[in-house]
Amino acid sequence: MTSLDIKDLEKDQAFLGPVDDTSLKALSEKCSKLEAVQIEIDQLEQTIKSKKEQERKISEEEIPSFLQEKGLTSLTLNNGTVVNVVEDIKPYIKVENREYCHKWLRDNHFGDLIKNDVSVSFGRGEDNDATKLVEHIESLGLVHKQKESVHYQTLKAFATEQHNKGVSLPDEFGVHVANKTKLVRKRK
Repeated sequence: MTSLDIKDLEKDQAFLGPVDDTSLKALSEKCSKLEAVQIEIDQLEQTIKSKKEQERKISEEEIPSFLQEKGLTSLTLNNGTVVNVVEDIKPYIKVENREYCHKWLRDNHFGDLIKNDVSVSFGRGEDNDATKLVEHIESLGLVHKQKESVHYQTLKAFATEQHNKGVSLPDEFGVHVANKTKLVRKRK
């Protein structure tokens, strides 16, 4: 960053022209307009957040409960829309459970789900190569960063597969099973 001196400021003032009450008023009006738009955006974001929560409650609680009470698994509306309730599996591994979950995956022959990053990305199934590289880097006395993770969509697919097979994952996987309403609209 360069420092400005008085001569630079005087050049800028000459280039911009004089600042008078009219130009300050115009700037003030633009700032007020910006502030009003920002407030409106905040209000709209809050409205969207509220609507998403309403959608979740209707989709995951109200419709599934209603259909279950009536002994229905699906329903076709007068307009042709098919209403189904499907299970939605949502796993989440908390940071404090990551080591345990990764060990569990490896011990149960699912280690290839783990992505291992050591300055370069290692894909699924390349865990052994990452470990060898880290060992080699350490043997050379080099500093490195290593990050292991399981991509959310990979974990979700795995948890869904295990759930469908009747296999329960340890609590540390944070698997939440929710019923979710799926609407299939009739094509015109």
